[in-house]
Amino acid sequence: MTANYTEATQEMTQRFLSLGHRQLMYLGRQERTESAADREQGFRAVAGSAAPVLRLLPEQVNDAFLREVLTQGVTGFLVENDALMRALDATAMQGGFRSPDDFSSAVLGDAITGQPDDPHWTRLRVPRVEMGRGAVEVLLRLLGNDPVQNAIFRCAIHEGISLGPAPRVI
Repeated sequence: MTANYTEATQEMTQRFLSLGHRQLMYLGRQERTESAADREQGFRAVAGSAAPVLRLLPEQVNDAFLREVLTQGVTGFLVENDALMRALDATAMQGGFRSPDDFSSAVLGDAITGQPDDPHWTRLRVPRVEMGRGAVEVLLRLLGNDPVQNAIFRCAIHEGISLGPAPRVI
Protein backbone atom coordinates (compact mmCIF):
# COMPACT_ATOMS: atom_id res chain seq x y z
CA MET A 1 0.00 0.00 0.00
CA THR A 2 1.34 3.37 -0.93
CA ALA A 3 0.12 6.87 -1.63
CA ASN A 4 0.90 8.38 -5.02
CA TYR A 5 3.03 11.25 -3.70
CA THR A 6 4.66 11.86 -7.08
CA GLU A 7 1.41 12.57 -8.90
CA ALA A 8 -0.05 14.56 -6.01
CA THR A 9 3.07 16.74 -5.75
CA GLN A 10 2.98 17.32 -9.50
CA GLU A 11 -0.62 18.50 -9.16
CA MET A 12 0.22 20.78 -6.24
CA THR A 13 3.24 22.25 -8.05
CA GLN A 14 1.04 22.90 -11.10
CA ARG A 15 -1.41 24.79 -8.87
CA PHE A 16 1.38 27.13 -7.81
CA LEU A 17 2.34 27.74 -11.43
CA SER A 18 -1.28 28.33 -12.46
CA LEU A 19 -1.46 31.09 -9.82
CA GLY A 20 1.54 32.88 -11.33
CA HIS A 21 4.35 31.54 -9.15
CA ARG A 22 7.54 31.16 -11.19
CA GLN A 23 10.18 30.83 -8.45
CA LEU A 24 9.33 27.79 -6.34
CA MET A 25 11.38 26.10 -3.64
CA TYR A 26 11.02 22.62 -2.18
CA LEU A 27 11.78 22.36 1.54
CA GLY A 28 12.44 18.83 2.73
CA ARG A 29 13.79 17.15 5.80
CA GLN A 30 17.35 15.92 5.84
CA GLU A 31 16.34 12.27 6.09
CA ARG A 32 15.48 10.94 2.63
CA THR A 33 12.72 8.36 2.61
CA GLU A 34 10.99 6.72 -0.34
CA SER A 35 7.97 9.00 0.04
CA ALA A 36 10.26 12.05 0.23
CA ALA A 37 11.99 10.97 -2.98
CA ASP A 38 8.58 10.54 -4.64
CA ARG A 39 7.55 14.05 -3.59
CA GLU A 40 10.80 15.56 -4.83
CA GLN A 41 10.44 13.70 -8.14
CA GLY A 42 6.93 15.14 -8.58
CA PHE A 43 8.15 18.65 -7.79
CA ARG A 44 11.07 18.45 -10.23
CA ALA A 45 8.89 16.97 -12.99
CA VAL A 46 6.81 20.17 -13.03
CA ALA A 47 9.11 22.88 -11.63
CA GLY A 48 12.18 21.71 -13.56
CA SER A 49 15.53 20.36 -12.52
CA ALA A 50 16.88 23.84 -11.76
CA ALA A 51 14.22 24.56 -9.12
CA PRO A 52 15.90 24.56 -5.70
CA VAL A 53 15.42 21.65 -3.32
CA LEU A 54 16.72 22.29 0.18
CA ARG A 55 16.97 19.67 2.91
CA LEU A 56 16.83 21.41 6.27
CA LEU A 57 16.14 20.98 9.93
CA PRO A 58 13.20 23.08 11.16
CA GLU A 59 15.55 25.31 13.18
CA GLN A 60 17.34 26.24 9.96
CA VAL A 61 14.17 27.89 8.66
CA ASN A 62 14.96 31.22 10.32
CA ASP A 63 14.57 34.93 9.58
CA ALA A 64 17.85 35.24 7.65
CA PHE A 65 16.95 32.24 5.49
CA LEU A 66 13.43 33.47 4.73
CA ARG A 67 14.51 37.02 3.92
CA GLU A 68 17.27 35.75 1.64
CA VAL A 69 15.08 33.43 -0.43
CA LEU A 70 12.27 35.99 -0.70
CA THR A 71 14.79 38.60 -1.85
CA GLN A 72 15.97 36.09 -4.47
CA GLY A 73 12.41 36.02 -5.83
CA VAL A 74 10.98 32.82 -4.34
CA THR A 75 7.21 33.22 -4.09
CA GLY A 76 6.15 29.65 -3.30
CA PHE A 77 7.28 26.89 -0.95
CA LEU A 78 6.31 23.25 -1.29
CA VAL A 79 7.06 21.87 2.15
CA GLU A 80 7.62 18.16 2.78
CA ASN A 81 6.19 17.95 6.30
CA ASP A 82 4.40 19.82 9.05
CA ALA A 83 7.52 20.36 11.18
CA LEU A 84 9.09 22.43 8.41
CA MET A 85 5.75 24.14 7.67
CA ARG A 86 5.35 25.14 11.33
CA ALA A 87 8.90 26.55 11.29
CA LEU A 88 8.16 28.48 8.08
CA ASP A 89 4.91 29.89 9.52
CA ALA A 90 6.53 30.89 12.82
CA THR A 91 9.50 32.52 11.08
CA ALA A 92 7.20 34.42 8.72
CA MET A 93 5.03 35.69 11.56
CA GLN A 94 8.05 36.81 13.60
CA GLY A 95 9.50 38.58 10.56
CA GLY A 96 6.29 40.37 9.67
CA PHE A 97 5.53 38.26 6.59
CA ARG A 98 2.10 36.85 5.82
CA SER A 99 1.08 33.87 3.77
CA PRO A 100 -0.30 34.07 1.10
CA ASP A 101 0.26 37.84 0.82
CA ASP A 102 4.07 37.71 0.80
CA PHE A 103 4.55 34.10 -0.34
CA SER A 104 2.48 30.94 -0.70
CA SER A 105 3.09 27.58 0.87
CA ALA A 106 1.66 24.07 0.91
CA VAL A 107 2.57 21.01 2.93
CA LEU A 108 2.91 17.74 1.05
CA GLY A 109 1.20 15.40 3.49
CA ASP A 110 -0.52 14.95 6.80
CA ALA A 111 1.02 15.89 10.14
CA ILE A 112 3.87 13.66 11.30
CA THR A 113 4.78 15.57 14.47
CA GLY A 114 1.82 14.47 16.55
CA GLN A 115 0.35 17.95 16.38
CA PRO A 116 -2.92 18.47 14.52
CA ASP A 117 -2.87 19.73 10.95
CA ASP A 118 -3.51 23.44 10.60
CA PRO A 119 -6.80 23.81 8.68
CA HIS A 120 -5.47 27.01 7.08
CA TRP A 121 -2.74 25.12 5.25
CA THR A 122 -3.16 24.00 1.69
CA ARG A 123 -1.90 20.43 1.86
CA LEU A 124 -1.99 16.93 0.53
CA ARG A 125 -4.29 14.55 2.37
CA VAL A 126 -2.86 11.06 2.56
CA PRO A 127 -5.61 8.44 2.05
CA ARG A 128 -4.81 6.54 5.25
CA VAL A 129 -8.27 5.01 5.75
CA GLU A 130 -8.37 3.75 2.17
CA MET A 131 -4.82 2.41 2.51
CA GLY A 132 -5.83 0.60 5.69
CA ARG A 133 -8.79 -0.99 3.94
CA GLY A 134 -6.50 -1.99 1.09
CA ALA A 135 -4.07 -3.59 3.52
CA VAL A 136 -6.88 -5.65 5.05
CA GLU A 137 -7.94 -6.77 1.57
CA VAL A 138 -4.37 -7.81 0.79
CA LEU A 139 -4.17 -9.76 4.04
CA LEU A 140 -7.43 -11.55 3.29
CA ARG A 141 -6.19 -12.40 -0.20
CA LEU A 142 -2.94 -13.74 1.23
CA LEU A 143 -4.82 -15.86 3.75
CA GLY A 144 -6.93 -17.24 0.89
CA ASN A 145 -3.84 -17.90 -1.24
CA ASP A 146 -5.17 -15.48 -3.86
CA PRO A 147 -2.86 -13.31 -5.99
CA VAL A 148 -1.96 -9.92 -4.55
CA GLN A 149 -0.89 -6.73 -6.27
CA ASN A 150 0.39 -3.50 -4.80
CA ALA A 151 -2.22 -0.76 -4.62
CA ILE A 152 -1.40 2.90 -5.12
CA PHE A 153 -3.81 5.43 -3.67
CA ARG A 154 -4.44 9.01 -4.80
CA CYS A 155 -3.83 11.87 -2.36
CA ALA A 156 -6.48 14.59 -2.23
CA ILE A 157 -5.73 18.27 -1.88
CA HIS A 158 -7.08 20.16 1.12
CA GLU A 159 -7.78 23.72 0.01
CA GLY A 160 -6.45 25.92 2.77
CA ILE A 161 -5.62 29.61 2.55
CA SER A 162 -1.82 29.34 2.44
CA LEU A 163 -1.77 29.14 -1.37
CA GLY A 164 -2.76 32.22 -3.33
CA PRO A 165 -1.73 34.26 -6.35
CA ALA A 166 1.96 35.02 -6.66
CA PRO A 167 2.88 38.25 -4.90
CA ARG A 168 5.00 40.87 -6.49
CA VAL A 169 8.65 40.05 -5.83
CA ILE A 170 10.14 41.90 -2.86
